[in-house]
Amino acid sequence: MCHPGRAWSRAVDSHRPRRPALLSPQRERVWQDPETVGAMAAVEGDACPPDEHKRFQTIVCRVEETCGCADTLCKLDWCAGYVHEWRKEFAACTLKGCGPA
Repeated sequence: MCHPGRAWSRAVDSHRPRRPALLSPQRERVWQDPETVGAMAAVEGDACPPDEHKRFQTIVCRVEETCGCADTLCKLDWCAGYVHEWRKEFAACTLKGCGPA
């Protein structure tokens, strides 16, 4: 028979955050390796390349123009939600906006 206090204690323990597992010596070396750190710092690229920005303009900007959208309000009800969802899809392209690339 289990003591009621122990059952409660086990239930509480199961919800406590666990300490992260320690990294193996091999993995720890990778994180400390200056070459790896330098390589990660040099990651480059365009989050919104020109072809993706063109798609953004076609899908989002034209709809906003057609629907008469301003900020978060549109003349047509369905447009606000539609445009919002597409803006989330194009994340980085929203920073470039609807003007020329």
